[in-house]
Amino acid sequence: MNNNQEFIQENQGEWINVGQSLLKKRESLGFTASDISKLLGTSASRIRKFELGQPVMMAKHLERTYRLALDSVLLKAQLVVNGN
Repeated sequence: MNNNQEFIQENQGEWINVGQSLLKKRESLGFTASDISKLLGTSASRIRKFELGQPVMMAKHLERTYRLALDSVLLKAQLVVNGN
């Protein structure tokens, strides 16, 4: 097994957990992978791969920006509900 395969095998469980968590949060907000991809300036297929725990380039960066986008959507929704 080469280093890349070992890296993927070692990290896949964490990637799946993170991806599934973000998928559930996205779906609870009524957003599609395409909606999020447009917010982040990436492809919907990259979002779906990430959510399935598959390796993607700059995964940590994608995770952080994805979380930030979802938090931003939640904050905007709360402001609307509160009349601000």
